[in-house]
Amino acid sequence: MLDYCEQSKIVVYNWHDDTETVYNGMAGAKRCFNELFVKLKDLSGLAAPEIHVEEGNPKSVFLIWRCPTSGFTHCTDTFLFDDAGKIVRQTVCILNEGAPACKAPLCTEPQGGPVQASWDNHFAAFGAQDVDKILLDYTEKSTIKVYNQVTDELTEFKGLKAVKECFTGLFSDLSDLSGLAAPAIRVEEATEGKAGMVFLVWRCPSSGYNHATDTFLFDKDGKIAKQNVVIMKPAAEAGE
Repeated sequence: MLDYCEQSKIVVYNWHDDTETVYNGMAGAKRCFNELFVKLKDLSGLAAPEIHVEEGNPKSVFLIWRCPTSGFTHCTDTFLFDDAGKIVRQTVCILNEGAPACKAPLCTEPQGGPVQASWDNHFAAFGAQDVDKILLDYTEKSTIKVYNQVTDELTEFKGLKAVKECFTGLFSDLSDLSGLAAPAIRVEEATEGKAGMVFLVWRCPSSGYNHATDTFLFDKDGKIAKQNVVIMKPAAEAGE
């Protein structure tokens, strides 16, 4: 509880049944971890193959973990910190077939603001597979980390040239969009002490992307500073 504050929000999404639970404030964080620790009965399979701590603005941690011995087959967290080092946002995606169903995921209504404007452009450019348009949301300081839960491979893209390479390759992979869906989209503008962010859950099994999630963290100008992407793409298709 020393890492959280009343402004904290934890969003936990289960890929298995497309439901989510939201925990707000100190009381919510306490309930979240009390429930989690009860479920983690057998820690013999606990592993965290990727932990990336970044002090630069926005301050964040990107975590990949799993504990299949307790039913947590695949998990990922992105933590967003305030200037005091407290976790103000935590987006979590788990694959746990035994977890009870929760609530339907949230897709926020457009509110206006620089993050919403960038997200609207990104979403439209993604749908149109327009690489040049999508680059408008990034800068030379932007970083995209892509982790495949199936192959345990992490790829990092830094700067506009690399971002272009990332999306050129992704759009080539997404050859059949008939299964494309985005069941959860949360857009949050920056507030005092918290960077703007977007939490996205999507899939396109018709192109091999069985489950995917992105957490976007924005700079003060509404550009994407960091993007943490976790996919589940079978190994046979990952090399195509």
